[in-house]
Amino acid sequence: TNAGRLRTVAVRLKGSETILPNALKVPELMNDFISWLKSENTDNPIKIAADTHFKLVSIHPFVDGNGRTARLLMNLLLMQEGFPPAIIRKEDRSSYIKSLETGQTKNNLTDYYTLIYEAVDRSLDIYLEAAEPEKASISEQKMEQRFYTTEEVAKLLQVDPESVRRYVRSGKLRAVKLGGKFIRIEKNDLNKFIEDLKTK
Repeated sequence: TNAGRLRTVAVRLKGSETILPNALKVPELMNDFISWLKSENTDNPIKIAADTHFKLVSIHPFVDGNGRTARLLMNLLLMQEGFPPAIIRKEDRSSYIKSLETGQTKNNLTDYYTLIYEAVDRSLDIYLEAAEPEKASISEQKMEQRFYTTEEVAKLLQVDPESVRRYVRSGKLRAVKLGGKFIRIEKNDLNKFIEDLKTK
C-alpha cells in the first residue's frame, strides 16, 4: 500500500489545467512546507489554516487522498486555535475545486479564501445556535465570532460600511484584510473600540 508514503510517480488532476510538481521534487517541497508551517505565527489562524490546505494540496504529495489530508490538517489547525472546522458542502464542491485551480493557475486566491471563510462562518453559526437554545439576537451572535465582514461590523456599530473602512485606515480599529471582502477583527479589539466610542 502507498498510504502515508510520498509519491514517486507523476499524477494528474482529471479535467484540470493544474500542473502538479514532479515526483522527484516532492520530498524537498514537503520539507519546505513543514519549515514554513513551523515558522508561521498565529496572528491570522484562519488564513494560515487555509494556506496550509492550499499549499499541501498543490504539492499533492501522495498518490491518493491529498484533498482529504489537506482538509483534515486545515481543520486541525483551526480547532487548535478555538475555531470550528471549515466544512465544504456538497453543493460547494465544484466552486471549491475551481477556486483551488484558480489559485494554482492564476495565483489568485480570493475565491478560495472567501469559500473557506464562509465555511468557518457557517460552522460558527451552527455552534452558536446549538449553544443558545433560546437563540440570541444576530448582533449578540456576531459578537461571539472572531472575524467579521465590513458589513457585519457596520451593522454592529450602526454606521455605514465606508465608515468602518475609514476607522480601519485611520488605525482607530485594528483589522486585517483577508480573502477579498473579509476583515478579521478580534473580539477584544472591537469591544475596546466600542467602549472608546461610548466615552467620547
